[in-house]
Amino acid sequence: MNCVIIEDNKVQQHIISQYVESTSQLKLVGVYSNVVDIMTKLNNFLNVDVLFLDVELPLMTGIEFLEKYKPNVRVILITSHKSYALDAFNNDVIDYLVKPVQYPRFLHSLNKLKDFEKGKDTICIKSSGKMIKLSCNDILWVKSANEYLIIYTPNDKFIIYSTMQQLIDRLPNFFMRVHRSHIVNTRKIESFFKSHLFILIKSK
Repeated sequence: MNCVIIEDNKVQQHIISQYVESTSQLKLVGVYSNVVDIMTKLNNFLNVDVLFLDVELPLMTGIEFLEKYKPNVRVILITSHKSYALDAFNNDVIDYLVKPVQYPRFLHSLNKLKDFEKGKDTICIKSSGKMIKLSCNDILWVKSANEYLIIYTPNDKFIIYSTMQQLIDRLPNFFMRVHRSHIVNTRKIESFFKSHLFILIKSK
């Protein structure tokens, strides 16, 4: 997959470039310091599959770029601040990396990208002593309950033995951990308030 890095910090440019070059399925075709330099190239002649996009950029932020231009590429956001997470997933990004980015976490983003490309849409869980196949799109949210997790769907709930991290690693990219005890299906978000992190989930 051809990829481009848009990052104004030279150190971070070098780190992400090294990660890309160490990953066989990726090919680096460009590194830019702002989105303005690449906008016409993305639409016209650059063959790009994946965009590693910093949020806090000069001239135009990464979020502003996504909201205004909606580039037809897969996007993995990179930022120093966790506060952009809801904005990121509201723009259908594949993943959201917080600096300093470690290589294992970088590889996890690529796994999410591969799951997205393969159209991963089901997950198998063990609840009440039996194996159950769930449609990921039916999952509304997940809540932590000590050593267990409660998975909520429109018509049922399932209690499983798992950590939050183990489950989020198995779910497709449209799930996001919004709190240490909650995971939400971003496709089901009807509205949210960033000031106090109140999220309204559609029940259907």
